Amino acid sequence: MSEFVNARAGVKKIFSASILEIIAVVCSFLGTLFLTLALIDENGILSLVSVLLIAASFVLLLIAFIFNLIGLKKAGKDESNIEGAFWLAIAGIVVSVLGAILPVVISSQSTRISNIASVLSGLFEILIVIFVCTGVSNLAAQIGQEALAAKGKRTALTYAIVYALGKSASIIVSWFTESGAQLVVSIIILVVSIVLEILAYIWYITFLGKARKVL
Repeated sequence: MSEFVNARAGVKKIFSASILEIIAVVCSFLGTLFLTLALIDENGILSLVSVLLIAASFVLLLIAFIFNLIGLKKAGKDESNIEGAFWLAIAGIVVSVLGAILPVVISSQSTRISNIASVLSGLFEILIVIFVCTGVSNLAAQIGQEALAAKGKRTALTYAIVYALGKSASIIVSWFTESGAQLVVSIIILVVSIVLEILAYIWYITFLGKARKVL
C-alpha cells in the first residue's frame, strides 16, 4: 500500500462522481425520449416516468458535483496538479454563476456573455481532467507504477486532442448552411466529435478505476 492515503481516497471519490455523471446522462436521455413519446401519444404514465428520470438526473449530477469537489480537495493534499484541478473547479463554478447572472443584468450583451461563459466552462472542464490525469500519473510514477503513469499521460493527451477536435468541428459546422449536403456533413462532423468525446471519457474513467486500486 502506498503512502498517498489522501490521493487514494480522493481518486475513489472522483471515480464515483464520474460513474454518477454517466448514470445521470443516461437518465436525462431516457427522460427526454420518454417525454417526446408522451407528447406524441399523450401518455400520462410516460410523462410521469420522464419527469422522474429527468429529476433523478439533476439529483445525480448534483451529488456527482459534490463528490468531485470533495475528491479533488482530498487528493490535492498529496499532489499539486490535483490541487490545481480543485481550484479550476471552483473557478468553473464562478464562471457558471456569472454566466447565468450577467446576461440578465447586461441584456444587450447577453449572447456574447453566454458564449464566453460556455467556452470558459468547457475549457475548465478539460483542464480539470488533464490536471487530474497528470497528477495521478505523477503519483503512480513515484510508487513505481510506470504503466499507470504512462496511461495517465496518454489519457491527458487524448483529452486535449479530442477537445481541440471538438472545437474545430463546431467552427467547421458554423460555416455550413443548414440545407442539403452541407447539413448532412454538419451532422456527421458533430456525431463523430461526440463519439470521440464519449470514448475519451470512458478512457478517463477506466484510468481512474485502475488508479483507485493502485495508489
